[in-house]
Formats: sequence, structure tokens, C-alpha cells
Amino acid sequence: MNSVPPVVVKPSLENLLTANWEHCRVILFSAPCGCGKTTTAAALLRGRHCVSADAAETDFASIRFPRNCEAVLIDNLQQLTDPTRQQALVELIRCRTELHFVLLGRCRVPGWLMPFQVSGLMLVLDTEALLLDRASARRMLEGAGLNVSPDDMTAIQQDFKGYPLSLAFLCAHLEPDAPYTRAVFDACRRDLFVYYDDAVFRRFDEPLRQLLVSLAPFGTFTVELARMVSGDPHAGERLGLLQRDTAMLLAEGLDSFRFWPIFR
Repeated sequence: MNSVPPVVVKPSLENLLTANWEHCRVILFSAPCGCGKTTTAAALLRGRHCVSADAAETDFASIRFPRNCEAVLIDNLQQLTDPTRQQALVELIRCRTELHFVLLGRCRVPGWLMPFQVSGLMLVLDTEALLLDRASARRMLEGAGLNVSPDDMTAIQQDFKGYPLSLAFLCAHLEPDAPYTRAVFDACRRDLFVYYDDAVFRRFDEPLRQLLVSLAPFGTFTVELARMVSGDPHAGERLGLLQRDTAMLLAEGLDSFRFWPIFR
């Protein structure tokens, strides 16, 4: 049996965080499900005194910190939708200037956090920052006891694009002394689809699920096309919620979108 794959952070991401730690008190990990936001942030904060909180449950107006606290790790930022609680977190960030706030969310930069970004106090780490380069992906495989040939590593990087969740599935399916094959790739895809079905798709309401399925055949689409193919007069509002609360839609213009490829 293969070992559990280690948490691997690519050097460029470590360097970026180190270079910006002193002047960026807010660090936002903004990326879709499976990009390793939680594990990567925990690895980058190792050795620092840190407290963790869940955005869906924490009362920011009354939160207390230990005396030696350096950073606050707040997960599930996309679930912080109540304006009063959003403002409570903003006030906490403004008042506790000695603390760093590391925020993790599947959402894009929300409007209520943009003043920190504009002022230069917030560093945004997006999907591209979290995807593993070839050398880091190889380190992950080797940490799970897998040594792959250069040709197989090229194929793996082309197929998985450094996506951490898919690489974790690969570690479970790839035998230590066996080559990487399409059968292994297909097994990883099946695992990914099962994971997404539970972690992402089933959490949307039925009208939004139907809209997503109707748009999946299109490389790019507009709000008007979404209304036409789905027959849903509220398609525009639903796409707006997806833009606000997830990172699965990529803007191609003011009124043109495409799915992040792996979601499509």
C-alpha cells in the first residue's frame, strides 16, 4: 500500500508569502475545492502561534486570542454571507493590527474585503499559486513512495496540471513499480467526480444544478445563452451567486463566462 502523500508547498508560494508577510496582514487563499487551501495554509503557518476559526460559526465580535497569538486562520470564507458578521470581521482586522489574518475560501475576493486589497494590506493567493509545478508534484509522489519515469511525469503533469486533489488520488491508484496508464488516469477521474458530486454539486439547490448541467457543453457562454438553454428566467442571478460564492466561473468579459476546466 502506498504511503499517505505528504503536504507539498511549491517554493515559489513559500517565497511569495515570506516576501509579503511583514506588510500584508491579510492573506486570502481564493481557490476552488481541492486546491489544498487548508493544508497549504497550515503548512505555511507551521511554527507560528495561530488560532483557527470557521467563518460559518465564529462570533467575530467576541472572539478571544491567547497572549502569544500571531495569526488567525479562518476557513470557509464563502459561508460568511451575513453583512453584520462580515463587518464584525472587518472591524476585528482593523483593530487587531498586531495579528495576521489568513482567510480561506472558495469565493473570489468579496467586495467587503477589497479595501484591504486596494490599500496593499491584503495578499491574494489564487488557484494558479496553489497548483503544483512539476518538481513539487514529483516531490508529492515520491513522498508517497512512488518513483515515476521522466516520460510518465510529463504525462502526469499534462493530465493533472498540478491539481493537488487529483494528485492525491493518483497516489492511491499508482503502483510503486507500475507505469502511469490511461486506466490509472480514468480511476482518478472517477474518484474526483464522486468527490465533487458530494462536496460541490449536491450542495447546490436543484435549479442551480440544472443550470450547471445545461451549460456544461459550452466552452463559453453569456447570461442570455444561459437563460435560453436552461429556460430559467433567473439564470443571471444564479450565475451572479456562483461568481460571488465560488471560484468555478472564469470571466471572459463583462457578460461572457467559462467554467474552470476541471469543473466542466
